[in-house]
Amino acid sequence: MSAPAAGNAGVLVLERFIHLHNDEIVRTFVLRDGAPRTVSVANRLTGGSDLVLRDAAEFVLTLEGGARLTDADCTAVGWSREVPSQGPAILRSFYRHDKTGMRVEVTYALSIRGGIRKSMTIAAEGPPVLIDRIELERFRPVVPATAHAGLGQPVYCGDLFWGCEYPAADNNVRDGIVSLGYLSGRRLSGGSMTCRTSIVGAGLHRQVRVSFLNYLDGLRASRFRDFIFTSSRFDLDPYDEDQATKAIAGFSAKMVREYGTPYQAYLLDAGWDSPEAPWVLDAVRFPGGWEPLRRAAGSSGAALGLSLPVARTGERGGGVVAPGCCLADATTRARLLDRAAAILGGGGVSCLRLDGWTAPCSVESHGHRAGPYAGVAAVDAALETIAALRRMHAGVFLLLGDGFWPSPWWLKDADAIWRGGDDYGFARVPRDAPRRERWITYVDSILHDTLCSRAAQVPLPALAIAPVVHGRLGNDLPTESGTVGDRDEPLERWERMVVMACVRGTHRADLHLSYAVTTRDQWAVLAKWLRWASEHARRLSSGEMAGGDPSKGEPYAFVHAGHDQALIVARNPSDREAILSLPVCLPPLRFRPDRTLSWRAIYPDARRGEVKPGSAWTECLPPFAVRVVELSMRE
Repeated sequence: MSAPAAGNAGVLVLERFIHLHNDEIVRTFVLRDGAPRTVSVANRLTGGSDLVLRDAAEFVLTLEGGARLTDADCTAVGWSREVPSQGPAILRSFYRHDKTGMRVEVTYALSIRGGIRKSMTIAAEGPPVLIDRIELERFRPVVPATAHAGLGQPVYCGDLFWGCEYPAADNNVRDGIVSLGYLSGRRLSGGSMTCRTSIVGAGLHRQVRVSFLNYLDGLRASRFRDFIFTSSRFDLDPYDEDQATKAIAGFSAKMVREYGTPYQAYLLDAGWDSPEAPWVLDAVRFPGGWEPLRRAAGSSGAALGLSLPVARTGERGGGVVAPGCCLADATTRARLLDRAAAILGGGGVSCLRLDGWTAPCSVESHGHRAGPYAGVAAVDAALETIAALRRMHAGVFLLLGDGFWPSPWWLKDADAIWRGGDDYGFARVPRDAPRRERWITYVDSILHDTLCSRAAQVPLPALAIAPVVHGRLGNDLPTESGTVGDRDEPLERWERMVVMACVRGTHRADLHLSYAVTTRDQWAVLAKWLRWASEHARRLSSGEMAGGDPSKGEPYAFVHAGHDQALIVARNPSDREAILSLPVCLPPLRFRPDRTLSWRAIYPDARRGEVKPGSAWTECLPPFAVRVVELSMRE
């Protein structure tokens, strides 16, 4: 069997074998029983041997009652190839299942660069059939594969990444078998359906995660960008036109006019719309309409942000879908989009926070099935609506809030995903630590669970984490202390929180601030580090978490590694001295083992030193200390 020559994307037929190929990847099929059947995938970026896929199925459909239908159960009725002068190379195969009357069309598409995308169309010409689950890929690789916890995560197999490109996909590895699929619940009766797509892409040697994130970056409609906004969450509740405009003006006066730090949006949390008409400004509490609010934000170069919740209970923080407030209901979805279009069309709104959009609903009259399929309907409706909002306003910042999870495939049209957990909270260790320190540890414990323990393959810059909370409101939090801080806390403790907020590398500063309880010194520190983060935005775009588990009191770090330099923000969450050691040749630093490194402290002091080739950067951290350090290779 000869391998195809490098060059443009194409479909090469050599005797019984078909190669779908470009300069990065080759998928090889054998013609058997009248159709192409996958036998291997080769990564041309690494030049390694073919990854043989044993027992590969072109598709697996699980029907109502648990019966399974694969390509081996069907009759192949032909295949075709297309290699246009422009556009992707296409390989198609066609199957028929006589007993059920079902037809399946499998399509592989490959452009000059990038991975191989697979799609399917299913038609039913016989009796109605309910498709419970769809698997676009199922195979047993000859090398171990790695799955990641949670829905909508990729699978890594050697230096190849695989995944069904869908946030609710179950891409898993069980007993050595890779399965890329998702729950469907679609009933076909004389019609057809187009399935979700899957992808297989080539990664660089031992850098498959980096290559996956590069693929994800190319998929996105909106690039990562700095976006500073504040929220009424811990400042106003309930609120009216006068309170909101004063809060916006007060924040702008401090942030922009006094400290010269621009911000992008003031986000009005849940409560701006009418109880009788969701997503319509309450005319009783806001008699002047949108104009006074837009004018208050626009006077400092900012815009409004709005929370667009779907799940409601009649109280703030609701998570139960009330009848008639289900996004999977076409009428509700159309109403939301019409009202969002009216808001965005008026200008002056640059950010939308979407809360409760994936909450399942049990009312089948909304046009979806109940039970586990209700969640699928909610996800599908959320994806459709998010894409519509992106088309409606290409530049709007879309933040996915409560109810979403860290699947990278949400980010096709969204800008950021909520980190999970409560808006604020306190770590349990050490119990006697200052509240501000336990708050920082709480946030980073959630990030550690997401990025390290569960290894969600979502980039750190895509997570919205609410790193600064300092407001008048908050359930059990004393108003005189500025919520998560202790009364009369020293300025250096505040600065440690701000440094972590700005140097973690999330590209966002979602600030839950009350301007009235924030002191001049606190404003000055916040402005200084926001400016610093903006000036170093490119260096903060590829952060990874390293070190220990904050929830256990272990020292940890966020590392931003480049080709010949790295930026580290390290922290000790314990009330005891601790040592953090990061090997410079291993991920996430990845420096060459034969080079000496220089390091320079940026915060809180200005020390310097060096790291010997192949060793580790090691720092003794006092209790609750935060360090910002730059590493670089010597010439």
